Amino acid sequence: MEENMVHCPYCNNTLDKIPNAKSKCPFCKQFIFVLTDPDLKKKVHVTKTQADEIRKKWSERSEINYYVKYFSQFGITNEIFLAKKQLLSEEKGTEVENSEVLEQIFHRLVYTSKDFHELKMLYFSMALIKYQNGEDFFNLLQESMRFELLKKGESKLIKKVKIHAIGCEHCKENDGKIYTIEDALKTMPIPNPECTHEKKEGRGWCRCFYIAEIEGLKHKSGVL
Repeated sequence: MEENMVHCPYCNNTLDKIPNAKSKCPFCKQFIFVLTDPDLKKKVHVTKTQADEIRKKWSERSEINYYVKYFSQFGITNEIFLAKKQLLSEEKGTEVENSEVLEQIFHRLVYTSKDFHELKMLYFSMALIKYQNGEDFFNLLQESMRFELLKKGESKLIKKVKIHAIGCEHCKENDGKIYTIEDALKTMPIPNPECTHEKKEGRGWCRCFYIAEIEGLKHKSGVL
């Protein structure tokens, strides 16, 4: 019977009616908050201070879900992320930010990867997160394109690439330009630093990409 009772989180008096939403205690007149605790996975009746802590937990879980969404393709799960966060927090003696955990995971994946395509996608995913958060992302996106060129360079058939431009007028100026892979790696024409597509924090998200140019062979769509 006791387990079906609810006590006021302030004065500890037993409530005659179980609140389903924010309500005032009939005894101490304090507001009782009703929220789902992410750890307990059930509704709890708490004080305002405790409610703020629960909301903070949900915000952190949402941020972790957001990061894991982009890094799940590399084997990162919520459990792995949380375990890494706990380890780093123990090492530093204080709780670390989720962004710091992500940086550690990213650099570890980059360090251990030997595949150019995977490295391209790692840098692309990190660049996209930074872009959406309004942070500097250009160098990461540039590294992503560098690894795309290196991946194409693994093929003996591909010696040149052509830029396919999408978006702003600055990018369209490069449309159709052809480079040897060596020259493209030296000059890195894309991503275009002048791109204005959906500009954030002074830079646009350049969507240009390379098409492989194979002499004597042309796909019916023009894209290989």
